[in-house]
Amino acid sequence: MSSTDAAAPEPVGAPVHVPVLLDRVTELLAPACAADGAVLVDATLGLAGHSLAMLDAHPGLRLIGLDRDPDARAEAARRIAAAGHTERVTLVPAVFDELPDVLARLGVDEVQAILFDLGVSSLQLDRPDRGFSYSADAPLDMRMDPTTGRTAADVVNTYPPKELARVLRVYGEERFASRIAAAIDRERAREPFTGTGRLADLVREAIPAATRRTGGHPAKRTFQALRIEVNDELGVLERALPAAIDALAVGGRVVVITFHSLEDRIVKQTLAADAVDRTPPEFPCRCRSWARSCACSPGAARPRRPTSSPPTPGPRPRVSVPPNASGGPHDPRHRPSFRHHPRVRPGRAPRPRGSPPRAPARGSPSAPTCACSPGSHRATTGPAPRALRHPRAPFVLLVVAMLVGTTLGLLILNTAIAVDSLKATGLRAENAARAQQVQRLEQRVVSGATPAEIAAAAVAAGLVPAGPAAYLVIDPDGGSVLRGTPAPAEAPAAADGD
Repeated sequence: MSSTDAAAPEPVGAPVHVPVLLDRVTELLAPACAADGAVLVDATLGLAGHSLAMLDAHPGLRLIGLDRDPDARAEAARRIAAAGHTERVTLVPAVFDELPDVLARLGVDEVQAILFDLGVSSLQLDRPDRGFSYSADAPLDMRMDPTTGRTAADVVNTYPPKELARVLRVYGEERFASRIAAAIDRERAREPFTGTGRLADLVREAIPAATRRTGGHPAKRTFQALRIEVNDELGVLERALPAAIDALAVGGRVVVITFHSLEDRIVKQTLAADAVDRTPPEFPCRCRSWARSCACSPGAARPRRPTSSPPTPGPRPRVSVPPNASGGPHDPRHRPSFRHHPRVRPGRAPRPRGSPPRAPARGSPSAPTCACSPGSHRATTGPAPRALRHPRAPFVLLVVAMLVGTTLGLLILNTAIAVDSLKATGLRAENAARAQQVQRLEQRVVSGATPAEIAAAAVAAGLVPAGPAAYLVIDPDGGSVLRGTPAPAEAPAAADGD
């Protein structure tokens, strides 16, 4: 195994490492890595879990492993040597956006497969001194290459509050970014942050209690945002993916494992953009050369191929010559000037000589067709039959009739409702007038008016006077006796002044 960096000290104890989506990754990369001499680039080597599986499965595979973490490279080298694949592996200390430079230095023009396993590795999380984990108090570092670059403590202690809130909101998708940034600004004024424990406790206190009870540790989004900012992970990914696609050979494959929506969005957008055909629509032309018009440039007519003899006048068009005609007795070029004699169908009069030609029938060899849309015709001569111009006319008429009938029905119903409403209004007004008359009659009774005046007022109010009283007396034995003589009452004389 060759390596372009100095040997790093071997870590104490072999960390337990389970590669993510191992079966799926090996399945996707297998077709591109099956041939002898194929080159696989593991852009995020880590502990070489995926790479070892690919080396075991493909004896002719060559591996180029990139990782900026010296501890990860040392552990990966130990594992590769233990598996016996040293001669086929090259480890390079580099960030994966340096892929073009790495391949140029190694003299590799193209590769068959590239793997990106994004995010933090288990080795970095398992070592508290690296500062990636909030489960134990450790130096606030978070650098994947601990030998260079700014640390997470530099970001926390030096960034303005607005910039710090932007980092937490964009890279960590933290809803309470402004509140956390303000709390950090207050605390660092008393004492700069140096450890992960104090920062995790501060974030926990800054987030509302209702939110802290769900969604895991409250500081996980803050630590993710700081890690991305310290290592410029999204910027490196945006630069590395196009370079990786450019380095792929024909039939090559690139596999990317993402762990949050920010990485996933960049990967999908980049791959979708590179999958689009950017060739101008008019070049190259996909239509056959014997088509009379070009489907790629609507309205552009194609020149006809020259024939071996001058054209013969006549109502019928001459036979076109396809570009791949191979000659022979059936080659149209052997009979370029013959004229078709019109066949007269039964019941149809022959066309007079010199009259304009009829439109070619659909599917006939002389009908201009487009090779891009099989079975479609580029142009037609003459109007379409009237029966085919509006094939949906019966349906439209039915819909219109239904709408008109519905409208008329609604108008009739509204008219009936309006008439009934007017009648009800009149009855209510009449009842109100009767109630006022009865009220005036009661007022006369209370005021002590004479019986004649009360009777006259009752008649004016529309009341019918009762006659002499008559009673029906029922005996205990079941008999009945009528006492009194019922008779209609006399009309009272009109009172004075009424």
